[in-house]
Amino acid sequence: MARKAMPEPSGKPNNISESGMVEALPWAFIQEIPGQEPPPGQVSNFTDPPNLVITVAVVLSISSFFVSVAEGFRIDAKVSSARSFTWDDYASFLATVDAHNSTSSVNHAADLELG
Repeated sequence: MARKAMPEPSGKPNNISESGMVEALPWAFIQEIPGQEPPPGQVSNFTDPPNLVITVAVVLSISSFFVSVAEGFRIDAKVSSARSFTWDDYASFLATVDAHNSTSSVNHAADLELG
């Protein structure tokens, strides 16, 4: 439901929305505001918050290795037995390449500590 513009004392409508008010706040101040209250017994940690970027990067790298090995076996079996590639082989190969690109992006984010 849209809010109606409240008239200013001068009689002109005020077009500042709540999101506009947030955008006007300094970035350093916004970073210190929690999204909600922490659970009972926990304290907000803005200086070194926990993240799983490194763990995710390691798991994706290991999984990517196993996917590459499996794709290699698939290609070898198709070439040695059928001697032809069909659309599903190309799609599988492109999916493997895309998975490697995604893994590289996550690893790059881990290097930059973008958690």
